[in-house]
Amino acid sequence: MGNGRLTASDLTPERLQAACRRLGYAFFERGAYNLNLIAVRSSTRVANRFDDWITHTYRESEQGPLQTDVFSGTTDPGLYWLQHPGRAEGTAILAAQQVRGSHRIGLHKGYPALVQCQPMLYYRDNNRDGTLDLAGKLYRGIIGANIHRANKDKESPLVEKWSAACVVFSNPTAYAKHWDLVQKSRVLHGECFTLTILDESQL
Repeated sequence: MGNGRLTASDLTPERLQAACRRLGYAFFERGAYNLNLIAVRSSTRVANRFDDWITHTYRESEQGPLQTDVFSGTTDPGLYWLQHPGRAEGTAILAAQQVRGSHRIGLHKGYPALVQCQPMLYYRDNNRDGTLDLAGKLYRGIIGANIHRANKDKESPLVEKWSAACVVFSNPTAYAKHWDLVQKSRVLHGECFTLTILDESQL
């Protein structure tokens, strides 16, 4: 799974909740399956690794305890897109942020996924090296930064073309669990979801 300094066991509901409160972000506590969808970006800036965490914090029942599921993934573009950007300004990299209702249920390349529907902040990396550049000018817009999986049949060891600016699960079994939670949340809370991206240092 992720290779940052934080391990999966470090990402407790209490720690994620405290980070959101400290940053002035929303944290959903009421109701069953009211998902807090929080991605934690590794402090490592080497591209092409699934070294970030994608977490879901929620209650299984109205009065149940908060629990967190942690999955391996990436919040960064793969090396292919860093070296072959689709735009002269460079490849987009989402900044750390929270955007309420940023994503809604839709399709990514023909299969169910959460698709970006609200503007988000992002950088552009245009020097074509293997280091993720998270500094400089911030842009804001809808850029197709979806939440989806990599290979549908097996875990993917490298990001490569799986992400150009998206949040991507490396394991299809983890993605299936994610999608089951999305469907349970959809019934109770609607089709829009809030994505929070935290830098590891913010925890």
